[in-house]
Amino acid sequence: MSFGKSFCLGGFLLLALLILIAELFGPPLVERAGQVDQYFEQGAGRSIVSIGWEMGTGWFQSQRMAYPQHRWLLLGTDEVVGSHRTNVLTDTIMLATYQPDDNSLNMVSFPRDIYLPEYGTKINQLYQLGLQQDPAHPQQVVKTALEDMIGQPLDGVIVLSLADVSDLIDRLGGIAINVPNDFTDEQFPRPGVDVTVEKDPAVLYETVQFTAGWQTMDGDTALTYMRSRHANELIEQGDQARMRRQKEVIAAVELRLQSLDVIGSPYRLGLLYDWYAQHVMAQVSLFEVGWLGGSVLNTSMPVFHTATLPLTEYPYATDEATLFVHPPDEKYQQWAYESVDPSWEKLQFWLQANHF
Repeated sequence: MSFGKSFCLGGFLLLALLILIAELFGPPLVERAGQVDQYFEQGAGRSIVSIGWEMGTGWFQSQRMAYPQHRWLLLGTDEVVGSHRTNVLTDTIMLATYQPDDNSLNMVSFPRDIYLPEYGTKINQLYQLGLQQDPAHPQQVVKTALEDMIGQPLDGVIVLSLADVSDLIDRLGGIAINVPNDFTDEQFPRPGVDVTVEKDPAVLYETVQFTAGWQTMDGDTALTYMRSRHANELIEQGDQARMRRQKEVIAAVELRLQSLDVIGSPYRLGLLYDWYAQHVMAQVSLFEVGWLGGSVLNTSMPVFHTATLPLTEYPYATDEATLFVHPPDEKYQQWAYESVDPSWEKLQFWLQANHF
């Protein structure tokens, strides 16, 4: 949902811009320049020159000061068109950190079912709580809660709907994923069904299947792959399997962003810039993109890492590393994870040790 490096587009956008600028100097100069800028602007609604100027400001600034450590929170909401659900939950909760010391971009998913006693609800319901308290800034409640958990400030919160993620993947022309296991989910929510009226399981749910091996997925297919929770096969059931598939999609988007037929297409780059401007720019400005881009040019592309929080579905820690356990459902009257350390110090130590 960057996803990956789309979460911080500095290196990608700067590299793409440099390639486009380089193309401008191929003969005939004037004709080629006009074609490239025309195709880009058709997708972006803005010229390459105006973007380059704004990014360049950040790049020159980066020559005088080091790019600092940055932390962003990515929330993927589960709004489904036509469902008429009143609650907006967050299916995806990811922390992304750029570490200048080792030039790394690190990402970790938080299970949506972590119970927070101080809020009296699970973490995936905080966005809905924010909508009720401050409809203009619903992400603020989640931001405050996560900052308390990780013991560090967040530089921004990027909120993406399912439609936003599907749109990004389609603008890339699809992504390639090596599906590790065959699985069938007979309880996948059917789109366009009013869940406030319809109660028949045959209407509410549809069966989806995936076959092991390489597949090219469009936006809708990738979303189905990420969102499935009720596979018949044990290895693909539950939140842990879903978080693994989210990382697979992120990695696929990252690779696609670096492919020559994306970087070398002014029109597709324009489409991606337009997506960035709509969904990411408010939290990661063009100034910051240029700033990080300058840091990248002085070193190399950031090394991308994903991590997995140590958790268990047992009601007790299975080893010293375990951070979250699954208490009996009666404790919170629902299926949930809880922290083995209510002070969050153990989580914070783990995050620090893993470059977050």
